Amino acid sequence: MEADLSVFSDGAKYANSPQIDPERLGRFLSWLLIETDRNSYESKQWDIRHEDHHKQWLGEDELFITS
Repeated sequence: MEADLSVFSDGAKYANSPQIDPERLGRFLSWLLIETDRNSYESKQWDIRHEDHHKQWLGEDELFITS
């Protein structure tokens, strides 16, 4: 969150957003890189926060740390 905004221009947008559990980040990356076909992977920019793909890899779990 302390990244140089000239390098990571979207950093300010997420600076105060809820944190994502590292295990859930791993599940997302595993799903994206292993289980998503090449055409789907290349068809768009992926964002873990976009809910349109949550059911596929997250199921009923919550994305953000709530405690």
